[in-house]
Amino acid sequence: MALCCIFYAAWWYVAYNPKINVNPFGGTAAVLFWITFACGITGLYSNIYGIRNLIESRQFLLIGGAAYVALLAVTVLIFHRPVTAELFLIVAWTTLETAAIFAVFNEKIPPILPLIIVGGAIFSIISYLIYYLVDEWKAFYLGFFPLLFDAISAAIISISIIRRLRIFS
Repeated sequence: MALCCIFYAAWWYVAYNPKINVNPFGGTAAVLFWITFACGITGLYSNIYGIRNLIESRQFLLIGGAAYVALLAVTVLIFHRPVTAELFLIVAWTTLETAAIFAVFNEKIPPILPLIIVGGAIFSIISYLIYYLVDEWKAFYLGFFPLLFDAISAAIISISIIRRLRIFS
């Protein structure tokens, strides 16, 4: 997921930078978009593969689905925010990363990992909510910085999981 977030941030930088002003799905932006998509599918598969034996995996999916529906209602009905794919991606990232740490660490989850996930989710939701309320440069950064934070967060979680499972030692 870290690579997906890195390429998503790179795509965002090229596709939505007010100074560059290009077609978000043409040229270099298109290449970055498809790399992002491929990394996202790979990350999604890896996460699902990793949590497949987690007894509570269905509970995580139900909670994630309920969180999405609740946040969708709140953002549309209360904040009048147009619906975009980012809300789904924020909730999916949060749900999958949470399930991954529960699958690997069980009851011995390092406290920093849930804090990182919650911090990323809150930062992303706040950015999502105010995106359309600010000028184009602030909006650009409100889309860009949460992706960088999520990339770093996913990398920290991945490294923690690799160390816990002693994959490369």
